[in-house]
Amino acid sequence: MSYYDYDYEAEPNFPEAEDIINEATEKFGEFLRSAFANEYKNIQVAKENNAIKERTLNERLQSINEKERELQKRETELGKSEKEQYDKLKQKWFAELGLAFDIGDTVYYCKNITKRITCPTCNGTRKVKAMLESADNTLSEIEIDCPTCKGYGNINGEKEFEIVEAIVTQIDAHISKRQSGNIFVESSNYMGELITSVWVDDKKNRDSLHIIGKELYKTREQAKARIEEFRGGK
Repeated sequence: MSYYDYDYEAEPNFPEAEDIINEATEKFGEFLRSAFANEYKNIQVAKENNAIKERTLNERLQSINEKERELQKRETELGKSEKEQYDKLKQKWFAELGLAFDIGDTVYYCKNITKRITCPTCNGTRKVKAMLESADNTLSEIEIDCPTCKGYGNINGEKEFEIVEAIVTQIDAHISKRQSGNIFVESSNYMGELITSVWVDDKKNRDSLHIIGKELYKTREQAKARIEEFRGGK
């Protein structure tokens, strides 16, 4: 057949091409099914992994919460222990110092209101006359400081005290806390005496006073008894 004899308008017939297309279509379909199956499998594996991670995180969170609760419990117990130590210390501290009061309590103390009076020896002149013997056994009159008032011209009169009613506003003590958690009251002077300083507000004059704790009394009667001791020279 020559070039001029070929019928170009006739429908071509390539049976091999149809087989190739069918085979390719089938392989592409298998590829898609395999890819989908693999992706589905990966998704399921990822879900399982996420579920495992979530369980693990929940277990860790539960463990952390339990440990936190345990720590809170221990802190509470330690707090109670420290409070018990403080309460025991406070009882010992108050007992040894004779304190029977706390912040806000009403207390009484003895205030010295003794007045200065004119010296009866020098009548306030601060000087007295004395006779001085010289080397030739002659006497001469001189002035010296009054031996009674020491040259001040006045002396303390009869002891007078008044009972002052006050409110405790602050208590200061020498307390030491060790690393072990133990608490101690420390000595505050060279004699080893326990000294507690207390701030009180005078109800009458509203003066703030810094006073040694053992000089405060819970009742007016106790303060009055102490005044009697002062007057008796005790």
